[in-house]
Amino acid sequence: MSLAMDKSFDCPYELIAAIFDHVPQDDLPTISACSQTSTFFRKDMQKRLFGHITLHYMLLKPIPVGLQSSLRYWLLDSVEVDRPRRLLSALTAYPYLASYVKSLRVASYYGFFDSAYKARPYTITQLLPLLSNLTAFTFDAASESLIISRYTWICPCIQRAIECVLLRNEHLDCVKIYGARNVPPKILALRPDLKMLDIISVSELRTSLDLVNPPRVIRPQRLRLQRCDSGVSMELLNLVNLLKDRLLTFSRLELLHLESQSTVSLTSQLIDATCPETLLSLIVTAPEKVGTRYKRNTWAYISGPRSDTHVPSFTLSKFHKLTELGIIGHYPPKF
Repeated sequence: MSLAMDKSFDCPYELIAAIFDHVPQDDLPTISACSQTSTFFRKDMQKRLFGHITLHYMLLKPIPVGLQSSLRYWLLDSVEVDRPRRLLSALTAYPYLASYVKSLRVASYYGFFDSAYKARPYTITQLLPLLSNLTAFTFDAASESLIISRYTWICPCIQRAIECVLLRNEHLDCVKIYGARNVPPKILALRPDLKMLDIISVSELRTSLDLVNPPRVIRPQRLRLQRCDSGVSMELLNLVNLLKDRLLTFSRLELLHLESQSTVSLTSQLIDATCPETLLSLIVTAPEKVGTRYKRNTWAYISGPRSDTHVPSFTLSKFHKLTELGIIGHYPPKF
């Protein structure tokens, strides 16, 4: 028995690690069990267990009592989903576990108003301030095709919690906001040097610039402007205005995905603001009410019934480092 025990102690670390590496990331019960095998492996298994977290909440629009209440969306705990409460309990009891959370996705589903919901604690507002080592954060308010017209219509306590995430997490390099349009530029300026920024649109800059303490320049490395079926064209003008005001720059932009339809002018201005020395991926949607046709070096617009009514946009030849090009809603290229 002694010999058997000695042999068990001699089992190579690499062998055990290789076995544990084959456990699927989504097999949480097995990962949890592996974390109990020894103190030596507990830390590694806990990092895998807490590394990527998805939390589901109920997106609730209260019954309007007045104008103010009708413009507030709430993200509340669900009776059926207790994972947020269990996570809050774990992070509160063992604060070191919060440092293991690298990626957090806050997802939602649409619910109906019930006065009892407002008495529940908001675990999301308690959880987000505990996290300070995130590299990726996703706020997904898209629920059953619901798009919140303005990000500021989300209840203020949740907005403050999201701002806390951007301020506290110095290593955050990916932010995605789904289902909420018109994200205020001041929110994005809290973490200006993101590797990936994924939103629908930004809101108009409503306040004059503070010349003493100007906001930080937003300079994403990858930018995706999500598809939205209506009303985004003028919101893209807000993005162009940020470029003109030098509050946004595409100087380090490697990827630009413009998935919503826009006008010829706005599409051109956004593309022209990119740097040919850095841009690697360009995917855009054909502008509103026009067809598009490839030419060898130029993407030309056909704005009328005659095939010779071309309005040149941008010259592809200047993007000599481009490795990916996609045009949504175009005629097949003829070379």
